[in-house]
Amino acid sequence: MLAKAVGGSVEKSDELELGELHIKETSLGLPFPEGPWFSWHSDRMILPDHIEVLAETPSAVQVFRHKSAVGLQFHPEATTDLVQAWLDIGGANYLPTGMTTEILMSEVAAISDDTAQNCEVLVDWFISEYVNAKKS
Repeated sequence: MLAKAVGGSVEKSDELELGELHIKETSLGLPFPEGPWFSWHSDRMILPDHIEVLAETPSAVQVFRHKSAVGLQFHPEATTDLVQAWLDIGGANYLPTGMTTEILMSEVAAISDDTAQNCEVLVDWFISEYVNAKKS
């Protein structure tokens, strides 16, 4: 939605990004860790040239910003409980061949402490950069 709001578009990606993800910062820098993160998407954003891309993977833009808006393609909010809930409400029907709920949940559990810590860093940066800066 944010990609469209800044003049971009969203299209189907050639690659499903599911599970553990490590993003690569661009030359603009990234104020939070490159990973691990959790990802579950098969879309990619096409952004106008004036948008600052902060991180990407070979198949998709992962982090961008425009003014006080920050767009993320991955899921920093993903916990083991949340991913299990997504699977329970139908997400399991969309797993690719060879991926089972057990495999995915094992992967999520293995990175959950790191992703929670990374999410704290991301939220702290956002608050510092955009919320507290506006109060000054």
